[in-house]
Amino acid sequence: MTVHSALKALHDEGQLNPVASAQTIVIRQLLAALPTQFIAPVADGDWLAAWCGDQTPLHQRVEYLLSDFSPGLATHAQPPRLQHGITSVSCQGSDRALLLFIPLPQADDINLAALRALSLLLEPRFFQRLRVDQQIGYVVSARYQRVADVDGLLLALQSPQIPWRVLLGHCKRFMREMVAEVASVTPQTLAAWQMTLLEQCEPKDNAEAATQGLRQQQGLPNLNRNAVASLTLTSIQQLHTRLLRERRRWRIVVAIEKS
Repeated sequence: MTVHSALKALHDEGQLNPVASAQTIVIRQLLAALPTQFIAPVADGDWLAAWCGDQTPLHQRVEYLLSDFSPGLATHAQPPRLQHGITSVSCQGSDRALLLFIPLPQADDINLAALRALSLLLEPRFFQRLRVDQQIGYVVSARYQRVADVDGLLLALQSPQIPWRVLLGHCKRFMREMVAEVASVTPQTLAAWQMTLLEQCEPKDNAEAATQGLRQQQGLPNLNRNAVASLTLTSIQQLHTRLLRERRRWRIVVAIEKS
């Protein structure tokens, strides 16, 4: 695919609509629709670009093509308009499924590190309680997720018979019950989390390095060694408390069967 055709495809007006998915797993259909359900569409958006690599001729060629591309490159990223509340998405399949996305309230490096540490606590406990102990469904996941360049926690449940309102109740109850778990974290556990996060600070390839550079340029948070080293149990507890208090910022997407 040429650069021109790739840019044209990316700028196609159809990008604002949920991508049609051939997946039959309901939760994957919700995941594909989540970005457009979370970020309000923008009629005329500008472009931001980053380059990471040592092929100077190719860099200059791509830079030239981008400079000639309408609507042009933006100097600064505009904050996305986040959509909140509950919406439904028509999906193939009869299973009940729910995605709960909790955006990071204050987007900076320290809070992102706290969010990543918090996800290390929540992920195994969510699976243990709802998949193993209560057998709620066969898709049970709680993890850190970046949706349309917004960092947050993503809770996902899929069940063959449990209604989405009940699934949502399980998610809310879990988050409340984790207050005691977060408060009981030991310094040794925090140190282990920091070691894990430090390994994730370095970009794996040029694409990830370019993304990190662009985010840094635009004032968006990045996971870095200084932020990880500055982590405290108090900062993680405070973040969890704030995520619970600001439930109006949660984005909940549920599946309804296509008629």
